[in-house]
Order: sequence, then C-alpha cells, then structure tokens
Amino acid sequence: MIITLEKVNYIYNPGTVNARQALRDVNLTIREGEFIALAGSTGSGKSTLVQILNGLKVPSSGSVSYDSSVLANDRKELQKIRCRIGVVFQYPEYQLFDETVLKDVSYGPKNKGLSEPEALEKAKEALQQVGLPEETYEKSPFDLSGGEKRRAAIAGILAMEPEVLILDEPTAGLDPLGKEEILDLVRRYQENNHSTVIMVTHNMDEAAEYASRIIVMENGFVLMDGESHEVFSHPEKLREAGLDIPQAEQLCLSLGLEGNITIEEAVQAICAKYAILPE
Repeated sequence: MIITLEKVNYIYNPGTVNARQALRDVNLTIREGEFIALAGSTGSGKSTLVQILNGLKVPSSGSVSYDSSVLANDRKELQKIRCRIGVVFQYPEYQLFDETVLKDVSYGPKNKGLSEPEALEKAKEALQQVGLPEETYEKSPFDLSGGEKRRAAIAGILAMEPEVLILDEPTAGLDPLGKEEILDLVRRYQENNHSTVIMVTHNMDEAAEYASRIIVMENGFVLMDGESHEVFSHPEKLREAGLDIPQAEQLCLSLGLEGNITIEEAVQAICAKYAILPE
C-alpha cells in the first residue's frame, strides 16, 4: 500500500475561539516496505498525523489516498482502510479486554470476517511471532507480566495482518532488554511480511537503530524528512525541534568521527581510528 498526503491540514474546534491548527500543508508519500520513525516534541502534530493515516480523522483540507482510494467521510470505506492499517497505541496492554489471551488476539481477525477456527489459527500464529508460549494462551491477559501483556497486545494487531503497522511509542515503560525484544520482533514482522512500519518515537537511538527513514514534525509542519544519516547530519535543527542525535553519534562526534549513528557503526569507527581489533 502506498499512502499519499497532499496539502493536508487539520484544525481542532474550527470556527471557535479554541480553534487550533495541528497540521499545516503536510505533503508525504509513504511507500511499501518502509520502516519510518515519526518524531517530534509534544504538540508537534505527530499524533494527529497518525490518526489521519489510520482513518480515525479526516483532514480539514487536503487529501489522503491509499493506493487509489481517497480518504473521505464514508463509513464503509473508512472501515476498509482501518482493516489494512494496524495501530498499536502507547501502553497497548490497556487494549486487552477478553477472558483469555487467545480469545483477545483472535478478536481482530473475527471482526474482519474470518470464521472462529480461522481467527484462532491467525491468533496462534501471531502469538508465536511475538514469542508468547502456549501455556499463556488460556490465561487471562490480566495475569500476564507487563512485558507479556505488551506482546499479547501487539499480537492482537499482527493477527489482522496489516499492510501498514503504526506503533505509538511501543517501548514506553519497558526496561532496555524489553525495548530491544519488542523492536526486534517488529523488525522481523516488517521484513518477513514486507509491511510498512511507522514508529512514533522521541527516542533517537531507537530511530537510528531501526528506521531507514525519519520524519520530524514541528508545529504541524514536516520539518525534516529523509534517510536516517541525512536527518542526523543536522543536529542543531533537531535540537530546535526538541530532539537530539543518537548517543552513539554524540560519542563519535566528541572523538572527531562523523556519520556514525548506530552502536555498530560507532564501534567500527572507533576501532578503525584507534587500531583496535573488535572481538
């Protein structure tokens, strides 16, 4: 699926004294198979943009198209779009609601029209993808650990096999190991299914490590849009938007090395400069 936004604007409470413009002339083309980090400080417009991408909001002006379908206030068309785009909200474990983990994860596929046996099979496949063991399937989702709840909630979205997966701060509240596990499983899903991933984040280390493209929002505008190395080559512009460059790049810059944004790149650059043989 290719998503195209042309001159998209969105205004909250239009025509009132509380009117606020959240998006301003946003032009974007999101191509199939991209892993995108959507970054920006609070109030930058990224949350509104996500809701428009998922069809939860319709632009005040401008157009959004999904392949040849144009987003409009048509209930049936909106439902079709939402079935093709999965959203994992911040703290997705709060989305859990059913009696058992398996029933919860199978809800989405059943809602798409699959029979119960088909939906349960999709649910089991998704639970395997996120690494939850079979002994958890019949447990109440509320009896799981925090990390397991996060995995179960993500499985509920993956079971619907979305063409586009949107994640809103997917690692919020997790320890370093939990963050790495969640992002690794998202990357595996993206690579195995050739899906598009849009990850909302303020963590520039995660953006550098996982995203091939970074879109930076500020005051409703697209401030920056490009490949990771290109975006991180403008640290002052990022800081003006309330963001920072990855820690690996900060370290390399302090050593007189440039253009190394991931930990692996930093290690290679430092080893090369100081003639260290990496283990």
